[in-house]
Amino acid sequence: MLRKDNDGKVQRLTIRTFLPTIIVDEVSVMEEQSPVLGRGGFDETARKRMFAYMLSGKDASSVVASEKKAIITARLNAQVVSIERLAQRSCGPPRR
Repeated sequence: MLRKDNDGKVQRLTIRTFLPTIIVDEVSVMEEQSPVLGRGGFDETARKRMFAYMLSGKDASSVVASEKKAIITARLNAQVVSIERLAQRSCGPPRR
């Protein structure tokens, strides 16, 4: 498994991700950008992590994806509302 973005989401290591590091043509060698990373794009993190995997042998199977901040905030707000409703049922309206 390779980490594919900064949020910790993962993807499988496939031959399509692996090939650019093994098969490097003459043009890629002469270009300024790295043959491993290629031109910047949507898969840059995955390519970096694939190269790190080749060097270290450690994959991203232990990485846990983080949730987006908006989802976390919405969940916490819903929990606060639920707790307030439970408190109102058992003790009456909250004092502020």
